[in-house]
Amino acid sequence: MRHFKSSISDEDFGVYCKKPFKKESGRVTYVDFDFSTFVGCDKEGSCCAFSVYNASDKFGLIIGDSIAVPEPHIIDVKITSEESGCENFDFRIVRIVNPLKMLRNGKPVKMDCVAFCKVVADFVY
Repeated sequence: MRHFKSSISDEDFGVYCKKPFKKESGRVTYVDFDFSTFVGCDKEGSCCAFSVYNASDKFGLIIGDSIAVPEPHIIDVKITSEESGCENFDFRIVRIVNPLKMLRNGKPVKMDCVAFCKVVADFVY
C-alpha cells in the first residue's frame, strides 16, 4: 500500500495529467455534508446554534419544538471586537452528528429523517 500511495501524485489527475494513467485508482472529488442548522435556546436561556449532520430532507424543526441531546458536542465560539469590527460575539454551537442520537419533542427521530451515506467511485484507468 505504501508503494501505491507514493507512486501517485497530483500530476496524474485533472488538468495536470500529461499522459494516460495506467494504474487503477480513485480520488475523492466532492464531499457533500448533509446538515441542517437551527438557532434555539438552551435550558438556561442562552442562544445556541444547533447543527444536525446526516439529516435527510425530511428532517426539520419548527418553532416550539424541543430537542434533547444526551451526548452533545459543544463548541464555544468567541469573536472579539477587533476581529469582527463590531462588538464581541459569544455563542455556542451544538453539533449533533447523528439525528438518531437526539429526541425531538420527547420522541426519537424516525429513520426516514436520517441521510445514510452512499459511496460513489469514479475510477481512472
